[in-house]
This record gives sequence, C-alpha cells and structure tokens, in this order.
Amino acid sequence: MSPDLTTWLFSLLVALAVAVALVCVYEGTRRFAAQGFGRATALLIIAGLLVAVGHAASDLYVGARLRMLLATFPAVGQAEPPEGWEKSSLSPAEKASRSLENARLSFQVTGRIVDVIDAAGVRQPYVPTPQDLHAREQMVLGFDRTEANASRLAAEAWRQLVAVIVFMGAGWIVGARARRKPG
Repeated sequence: MSPDLTTWLFSLLVALAVAVALVCVYEGTRRFAAQGFGRATALLIIAGLLVAVGHAASDLYVGARLRMLLATFPAVGQAEPPEGWEKSSLSPAEKASRSLENARLSFQVTGRIVDVIDAAGVRQPYVPTPQDLHAREQMVLGFDRTEANASRLAAEAWRQLVAVIVFMGAGWIVGARARRKPG
C-alpha cells in the first residue's frame, strides 16, 4: 500500500472512532438524564470520554511538543575560535575549510551571512551557493510546516473538546425531556 493511502485510511479510522465515541457520550448522557445511573450508562459515558478526550489530549500534547521543538531548535553559535581564525593554530587550508563550513551552516539554519577566511588569511563575506539557498528555503519551509501542524492539531483538539461538551449537553437535554414526558 502507498503511504498516502495508508495515511488516509488511518485518518478515516481515527475519525470513525471519535465519531462513535461522541455517539457513546451522547447516548450515555441521555440515558443518565432519563433513567438514572446504570452500568451500561457508565460504560457508554466512560468509553466515549476516554476515546474522544484522549484523542484531543493527544493532539494537544503533540502540538505542544512540536512548538517546543521549534523553540528549542539548536541555535547555531559562532564556531570561530575565540581569538579569531587568523590566530588559530590550524593550517591555512584547514582554517579556510572550517570557516566555510561554519558560514554555510550558519546561513542554512539562521539565514545570517558571516565572514569566511580564505587560505591567504583574508576575510570576506560568505556568498551562498544555489544549493545553500535551496537548503535554507527547505529549512524555512520545514519550520513553517511544523508551526502549521502544531496550530492545526491544537485547533482540532479544542474543536473536539467543544464537541464532547455539546454532545453531553444535547444528551442531557434530550434525556431530561424524555424523563418529564409521561408514558
């Protein structure tokens, strides 16, 4: 099976499980309001709440973890030696290579342009290659997608929690009306 089809089927099964859980919450609350407490009533309410609220809590947790991941993404510090590349004990070729890698990584992660030193010891601003520009674009897109997913999960979780409250309220209202009606 293709990953897209598997993801689609899994999403469908999760949506079906949550829908059944909401029906259980509704029916259990309706029975509780109409007939009082019973084993089947308790089982319906507990099972429905565990699935529906558990799924919402899971979405909130994953969304919070994604946001935390973005907030704690490793900051790229300046990897230049404290005394500068010029006074480093590395060979000129090694200095040039390490300063270039530092500048490349700094650009890809943060977008900052830092100085590089060439084999002759001359400092000049780093000029990103097309591959570096593409890597930076992918990094920014990854950050944006992660933030969008975190927001989507949080919104979905809050909607689901509101749906649980609405289904419980509707079940209570319908059950209370059934109890008041004679016959």
